[in-house]
Amino acid sequence: MPWYIFGLGSALISAFGSIVEKKMLVRNSPATYAVTYAFLNFCFGLPLIFFTDFTTITPYAIFIMYLTTLGSSIGFICVVEATKYMEVSEVSVLLLLDPGVTALLGGVMLGEFFSWNAMGGIILLIIGVYIARLRGHHGLFDPLKRIFKSKYVQIVLFGILAYAIGSQFGRFAIHGLKVPILTFLFFLQTGLFLNIFLWDILRPRKSSFKTGKLTAKELLTLSGVSILTIASRLMQIQATRMVYAAFVTATKNTSAFFVELFAGRFMGEKNIGRKIIGTCVMIAGTIIIIYSS
Repeated sequence: MPWYIFGLGSALISAFGSIVEKKMLVRNSPATYAVTYAFLNFCFGLPLIFFTDFTTITPYAIFIMYLTTLGSSIGFICVVEATKYMEVSEVSVLLLLDPGVTALLGGVMLGEFFSWNAMGGIILLIIGVYIARLRGHHGLFDPLKRIFKSKYVQIVLFGILAYAIGSQFGRFAIHGLKVPILTFLFFLQTGLFLNIFLWDILRPRKSSFKTGKLTAKELLTLSGVSILTIASRLMQIQATRMVYAAFVTATKNTSAFFVELFAGRFMGEKNIGRKIIGTCVMIAGTIIIIYSS
């Protein structure tokens, strides 16, 4: 099967998951959704334990992987919180900034080479976000003003930073410490659940178990999304084995394009045309960044 089938399949699953997430957050609290989703991912990912080679894992590797899960957990909680109150098409556009932030942190944390081409890609990411956040009958500086005024945009940006920091530790675990991919994926999903579960119990407000729960229909739907998410990650791994990672990442990022289409068609969100144009510009920036690495 061609690699792009796996890449596009992963993108479609990611887009579908984003739409389902927004639909469920209309009725449920971010904490209830986050804990349930993390728990389901952990449960459905348990079969990965049979492919996990514990003999190759050192305490140092476990510590590095935990730092990966910590960054991913913080990023996930931030994105879920913001998605509750923002249009999902806006969140998906902002998340495309992740490759640029990751590239910058790679130079700082891992000493990776950072070229002028990569800087050009990051500039395209910023231009794409600017285009996507433009609104009719508003000034040219409106997108910038809304970043400083919107608490939830700032939460998404903080989540992207957390994701990017976690990604650096993940890259070091896989490439530096040679942790097998499936072993890494098992520890990632386990750590995500444990972190989010502890956050829910220890936070000052009541835990999600006391404030609400999903309906049987929502739980069944989320179970399906969880299984598809695991399949999406495995498809992305398989595609990366068949072709350059640059192609796979660029294809995976088209999930934002599909989110724009779904959000405009099924959720009545506005300014979809501008968001699609901005998304295409950002995907181009992502391709340049990856090819420059």
